[in-house]
Amino acid sequence: MATTPLLFADDAYAQTFRLEVDKTSITEGDSFTLTVISDQNVAANTNVILNAIVVGDWGLGLGNIYTTIPSGNNVSSETIHIFDDSTDEPDGSVTYTIDPGHNRGTPYSVTIQIKDNDE
Repeated sequence: MATTPLLFADDAYAQTFRLEVDKTSITEGDSFTLTVISDQNVAANTNVILNAIVVGDWGLGLGNIYTTIPSGNNVSSETIHIFDDSTDEPDGSVTYTIDPGHNRGTPYSVTIQIKDNDE
């Protein structure tokens, strides 16, 4: 299975990628779905890196996501589940941003607010 290397803005046929999320606010124990969309179908499987900035402690490490847009398509989605623990912690957030090594469209960054459900 072939994959393409990271695409940079100066590549002659570089796709532009944007990022969407189905929910911008969730409660601990819920999930959200990130969707990477290319402005055109990709010629080969294309890996896209989403960098994470996490504020808070959610029992399960949220980190960078590596997703693949399949050849002949222009979309890849990843569903993220926030672990529901019994620890009372402050509300927080996670921001995902398309890695700057990719040609980024708008929007290229999303923030999800995460509310604790323990008291």
